[in-house]
Amino acid sequence: MPVQTAIFDFDGTIADTFAAVVHALNSLADEFGYRIAGPTEIEQLRALPPREVAARLGVAWHKLPLIVTRARKELVRSMPAISPFEGIVDALETLRSGGMSIGLLTSNSRENVDLFLANNPIAFDFISTGSGLFSKHRRLAAVLRRRKLSSAQTAYVGDEIRDIEAGRALGMRVVSVGWGYTATPLLRAQAPDYMVSEPAELVRVLRA
Repeated sequence: MPVQTAIFDFDGTIADTFAAVVHALNSLADEFGYRIAGPTEIEQLRALPPREVAARLGVAWHKLPLIVTRARKELVRSMPAISPFEGIVDALETLRSGGMSIGLLTSNSRENVDLFLANNPIAFDFISTGSGLFSKHRRLAAVLRRRKLSSAQTAYVGDEIRDIEAGRALGMRVVSVGWGYTATPLLRAQAPDYMVSEPAELVRVLRA
């Protein structure tokens, strides 16, 4: 069945927030008792699963949801300067002009998304924000129900392992992007339906 609706993750897929998120998390290190990731260590961490990253930095796993919530608030100051990844806006416009419905589902806050869209006007048919760190599949399921979408004709596009897991749990086609937070080899190991290295490839795989 052809894809009629593509739902996109935000951070690391649409918006290049990685550096801003690292800065926000580093600013909270003393408060939450974990160590700051050094500049040369960042790329190594991108190649590790989330639990290994937390263990390496000394992050208490049960504190992670609170840390992420605080980091989102810290991001408010950075969002006006955040840019979309090169080529992603053109890819989205091409998909929409071809009749595909385009949505956004993210664990980031609506305030941060709106600050980004104020400077980077992208036309989404629907936006869902604030999903729990480990409950994206429930938010995705709610979107499918509310909008009466067929999971077989809906794709989820993201840059993290949890994006793959969320889409797969609902029988959606999953597209992983190689320009986001997670290193490509780690994503490939999870066997997404498609793995793309640049935004222009999204048009080809989503229309396949």
